Amino acid sequence: MIVHYHLGLGANLAPSLENIKRAIEFIKQRLLLNKFEKESLVVSSFYKSLAHNAPADSHIKNQITKKHFINCVVSFRSSFNPFTLFDIIRKIESEIDPNKINNQSKKIKLWQDRLIDIDLLLAGDQIINTDLLKVPHYDLTNRAFVLKPLLEISPHLIHPKSNQALLKYSTSLPIKDWQTTQKISLSHTTS
Repeated sequence: MIVHYHLGLGANLAPSLENIKRAIEFIKQRLLLNKFEKESLVVSSFYKSLAHNAPADSHIKNQITKKHFINCVVSFRSSFNPFTLFDIIRKIESEIDPNKINNQSKKIKLWQDRLIDIDLLLAGDQIINTDLLKVPHYDLTNRAFVLKPLLEISPHLIHPKSNQALLKYSTSLPIKDWQTTQKISLSHTTS
């Protein structure tokens, strides 16, 4: 079965843009197995954003990174099932960043610096809720740095759980989040 996937990629440690581009190359090599799948790849523009805030009551507020993130979203069709795809994504992350701590066991890493982070945002209209994998991504609708590039390449997506257009969620985000997530020009980018 062919599944239409959307992945969010982000990094804020130099060379962040190069790390994201490297991850995209790995995705092309390891997840897109034939001409149809390779031709389905769409990459959004790159966006610069502030680090996503930890919850207000979080005990790690003082450990949150202050460095800007570079983010993008990629979309493609693949014959891999979501669990196999997720496993390959984790291997790509650990190849780019061998010291990456598993986010599932170390929640503190969610708001800290990273060489690369790849999130499985959507797997077509599938809903998966296991200890290992949650799709759609649990925080998909709360992040301008995900929604802006996602809506750029797939403006008519429907959230599989709520059956609402993702565009609707973008209007409920704080204006500050939307304004501080800015498309960047690659000719003026420094990692």
